[in-house]
Parts: sequence; structure tokens; C-alpha cells
Amino acid sequence: MLQENDESANWEEWLVADEHPYIIETITRRIEEDNEGIWANLTQEEKPEFIEYLAVPFKPSKQIIAKLIQENT
Repeated sequence: MLQENDESANWEEWLVADEHPYIIETITRRIEEDNEGIWANLTQEEKPEFIEYLAVPFKPSKQIIAKLIQENT
């Protein structure tokens, strides 16, 4: 039987967006489709927050966020 800490640890691991390629693909597609809209008007400081917003409830790593910004700037 799993203890409560084990369950929350497994849930937190499952929410890491890096482990779900389709989540990253969905975020990338959204950025590409809107490249002239919201994304184009965001500052470099706002782009990580926008990526995190698009990923909810998943949590992309700082490395994935940086990669998405670099590839779409």
C-alpha cells in the first residue's frame, strides 16, 4: 500500500511536462500558430510565464522553457 508521501511524489513526477512529449508538442504548436499574436507581444520575461500557463496542470522544466523560447524567438 502506498503511503501518502509516495502518492504525492508519484503525482508530482507525473506532472513534469518534460516526460510528456505530446504536451511539449501542444505548447510548441500553440506558440507557432500564434507567433504573430500574443507570443509576438510578450517580453522575454513574460514568455516563461506564458509557457507555464499553456502547460497547466503540467510543469515544464526551466530547460524546456528555455528551449521553447529559443526555438520560437
